[in-house]
Amino acid sequence: MSPVTKAKPDATEYRLFTGTPVPENLLLEQYIAAMDRVLQGSVPDSTRRDLLEETQAHLEHAVRTGLERGKSLLESTQSAIDRYGPAKENALDYMASWFQSESRTPMTRKVGRANLISYGIFQMLVVIYYLILQIHVFLPGESMYRIPFSPAQVRDVWPNPLPFPDFSARFFILIGYPLLAPLLGGLIIGCLIPAKAASAVYRGLMPLILISFVMGALLLPMTEGLLFALLQVAFWLPVGCLTAHFSSNLARSWRCRAHVASAISLEHSHSLEK
Repeated sequence: MSPVTKAKPDATEYRLFTGTPVPENLLLEQYIAAMDRVLQGSVPDSTRRDLLEETQAHLEHAVRTGLERGKSLLESTQSAIDRYGPAKENALDYMASWFQSESRTPMTRKVGRANLISYGIFQMLVVIYYLILQIHVFLPGESMYRIPFSPAQVRDVWPNPLPFPDFSARFFILIGYPLLAPLLGGLIIGCLIPAKAASAVYRGLMPLILISFVMGALLLPMTEGLLFALLQVAFWLPVGCLTAHFSSNLARSWRCRAHVASAISLEHSHSLEK
């Protein structure tokens, strides 16, 4: 049985607004503390305190209403929390709203700051890959590269149809870049966007995937464009979303730890000064 209440009417009772006095409520405190842990380090202290105070006021009002209707403190608190929703989800929703509210330009306010960041990063990665494809296909001359042997001439030299893979640096860049790009993009986006980074990757990549399909269709009979569009759907989209999700969680955890360590250090320095 988890501890929920600890009533000390003489010492810890407080009055909610002008309503019924409610004893100290540990379950409510745990809910606020869970939200605080998510927000620390990612949202400014003043904004975070305002949100927590507002949330606590709403929950306390709901608890007081339940007590006035004859419910126990446990039932009133649990009912209020169930209606309000999970602490972590509420904190992440508020963090995403706060991140969007920090937009400074009409474009970011209209499209979404997180969506625009995601689109910009993956657009840069796509442009780099298109440059790699251009170099691979058209260099060293200005025209498309053609093998100077016919299949019959090749069979005169190599009669057995054995594969001869190209292990040059260009080959490894051509193959390795599209495999590493979504990991790099998701990592950067997760560090920049504090909440719901996976959703931002999805919304940022979908327009690029549509553009890749259109460009691939226009470049036919060259199939590299369509293959790249399929690679974006099958690999970039899921890997980018997962990487951004885990990267955002790790970055948020690191920011929280750094914030707590900074607060402890500041408190310790103040105590030494006294």
